[in-house]
Amino acid sequence: MRERIGSRRAKIHLYILLNVNRRLLAFALGIAMFVVLLALGAYAVPTFRQYMIEYAPSRYVFQAYVGALITGVTLVVTISLVVLSQEFGPLGEQRERMSGSMSFRADVEDIFDAASPTTSSGRSSRTPARRQKPSRTPLRTTRTTTY
Repeated sequence: MRERIGSRRAKIHLYILLNVNRRLLAFALGIAMFVVLLALGAYAVPTFRQYMIEYAPSRYVFQAYVGALITGVTLVVTISLVVLSQEFGPLGEQRERMSGSMSFRADVEDIFDAASPTTSSGRSSRTPARRQKPSRTPLRTTRTTTY
């Protein structure tokens, strides 16, 4: 991949994207931004403080951030609700979906003359779960906390 890149700028770009420690890069960029803002505040001709007070550019920046945040959260919640409403539909639809998938498994078992793959609990789909007898001794719960 490195051989296909011709310009020096592209090589530096590739090196930064693939090889540089990202935490170190973020720390270095943060320190550089701090130093730039400190130099602007100390040595700019109309001082940086006066510029910030007079024009208030941060107000416009934060308005955009808040608008984007509200829009993004609204979209994520809306999409999540649409997905969950499909999953948590009426009980009749859930039963139809379950019976459809169970009949599909039964058809596959009949066609291949083999048991269908086990479910996530490790049981076959046709094997009913065994009930465990309830224990006659009361359960003791002890709470241990380690710090």
